Amino acid sequence: MARTCTLHWTMRWTLALIALLALAMVVAAGGPGAAAGAPPTDPAAIDLAAPARAAAAEAATGAAEAAARAAAAAETASAAAADAAESEDAAQAAAAAEAAAQAAADAAAAAEAAGDAGAAAVAGAAAEAAEAAATAAREAGAEDAGATAQAAQAAADAAAAAAAAAQEASAAAAEAAELAAAAVMAAEEGMDDAPTAADFAGQELVLLTHDSFWISEETIDAFAAQYGVTVAVTPLGDAVEALNRAILNKGNPEGDLLFGVDNVSYVRALAEDIFLEYRPAALAEIDPSLIFDDSGRVTPVDFGFVLFNYDKAALAEAGVAAPTTLEELTSETWRGRVAVEDPNTSSPGLQFMLVTIAYFGEDGDYTWLDFWADLRANDVIVSAGWSDAYYTQFSHYGGGAWLVNSYATSPAAEVIFAETALDESPTGNLIVPGGSYRQIEGVGILRGTDKEPLARAFIDFMLGDLFQADIPLNMFVYPVVSGVALPPEFLEFAEIPAQPAELDAARVTENLERWLDEWTDTVVR
Repeated sequence: MARTCTLHWTMRWTLALIALLALAMVVAAGGPGAAAGAPPTDPAAIDLAAPARAAAAEAATGAAEAAARAAAAAETASAAAADAAESEDAAQAAAAAEAAAQAAADAAAAAEAAGDAGAAAVAGAAAEAAEAAATAAREAGAEDAGATAQAAQAAADAAAAAAAAAQEASAAAAEAAELAAAAVMAAEEGMDDAPTAADFAGQELVLLTHDSFWISEETIDAFAAQYGVTVAVTPLGDAVEALNRAILNKGNPEGDLLFGVDNVSYVRALAEDIFLEYRPAALAEIDPSLIFDDSGRVTPVDFGFVLFNYDKAALAEAGVAAPTTLEELTSETWRGRVAVEDPNTSSPGLQFMLVTIAYFGEDGDYTWLDFWADLRANDVIVSAGWSDAYYTQFSHYGGGAWLVNSYATSPAAEVIFAETALDESPTGNLIVPGGSYRQIEGVGILRGTDKEPLARAFIDFMLGDLFQADIPLNMFVYPVVSGVALPPEFLEFAEIPAQPAELDAARVTENLERWLDEWTDTVVR
């Protein structure tokens, strides 16, 4: 009996370890059912995919096949061990446990080859558990049928865990292989059809965008010189206003490309069918979590985090501490001291509206609309766009709002553009769990353009080293392509939210127009 109890607790702790490792693997992957846009906590540490080549595609395919074979073997071993548990045959149980251990070890090796460290850890722990079960079965012998059955069942559970881990690794490797193969095909096609200056000489490319778009003239001129063209950058207001203009003129666009459509507003763009499909080869160099449009019509270019900035000097003078929850913004302390943007006309305003939906929810005693009604009653300042909210309403620039809905990199920008050197930023980020949103901006080719090949070439250029390196110190957001150095001020002053809000993309697609109508009814009318 003592042996049975000891075995019981040993197996429980071993399998608990497997469960914890499996949970860690799920968390590392973003959680079950996590949105594709789940943000990393440190953009500087993002491990972006290396450029895809034929060898990489072949290796990923091999890893996927090996992991699939390991999963099948582990499933077979699990079934055999389960049969041994029912028969309570010590010899059969020991043999099944040994087979399970080998299958789990093979699964761990396959997962490691597939580059899935989480799955490899789970399968490795499963192999150790199955080895322990085999030892226990041999020690139990024929005289202790209960211990034999328990050992065999533990081996079955371990093999099942290994099978699941191998299946996870196989799926991940298969997806990587598919992306790599597609990138290789695109690159091969591109070698035959690579545009030259002779193809575009004398043409003008018009890039429609929002007022906050800024890339150095030298970078734009480099593209123009490469192809013998001119590039006109045309701002159309805030990002939502720019999208509205593009929708109004769909089929007969004012320009050739639209930049500034993000991982929320693209829903409207796709519904209105204003973009042409284009999948640049450089997508293989972008973290898959940043590729938000599966249809290939909006290409990601940069990303950042929308949250509240606060004026340190204003709070210190008033003797007020920065709030720690969104609920506090409805208190008397913050009457007339909070500036946000209209989600109907502003991209960061739209992002903050989604934050409130995720934070407060649509049901219960206090919903997101209750929060907005209280904000309105508390004299919240609503601007049409970010520029007015930040440079006119924010107290740091002479306005009355101590808090402004802006970006996580805004405090770093204050240091970089200060007239005299600063040791710290005059503004700070309000880090509230669930109180921020990751925004990914992209570009699309407008349907109706007569310069589609040139527009494609410009998207390729936007994902190139020169353009991507120009993003941080001009637009104060993060580049999507790997290998781009970030300014030290980003790392020191642009504190990144560890727990941004998350909303399922399908839910946003289904409800966005209704949410905007409800917000307008509550706050404006």
